[in-house]
Amino acid sequence: MGTERTLEQKIAEATDKLNRLRQSQRKLEAGQKIIIGGMIIAEARRNKKIRDWFIDTATKNVTREADKNRLSPLIDELKNLTEPTTTAPSSEPAQELPESDDEHNDDSDYDEWKERNL
Repeated sequence: MGTERTLEQKIAEATDKLNRLRQSQRKLEAGQKIIIGGMIIAEARRNKKIRDWFIDTATKNVTREADKNRLSPLIDELKNLTEPTTTAPSSEPAQELPESDDEHNDDSDYDEWKERNL
């Protein structure tokens, strides 16, 4: 009976570890999506070809009504642009995103980086 409990404990510990790893993976992917989305939106505001691609792609591929409603103001903004809203992108490379410290889930470094680079 003691062995059975130990096996159950090991299974529970392994399950907990797997769940933490899955959560870390989702957090990483969500951060990547935010960064890529910000880059694409910034470039769409500066570059007509990217703007046209973005509008066309979003119109064709976004099908859920809630998602369409969420993107509608951005698409309207992009459709109304005739000239870039900002100067050409800097020739300076973006600074690297600070390393994430999973122990101290602090997004202030990320927010600061985002303000400087997007």
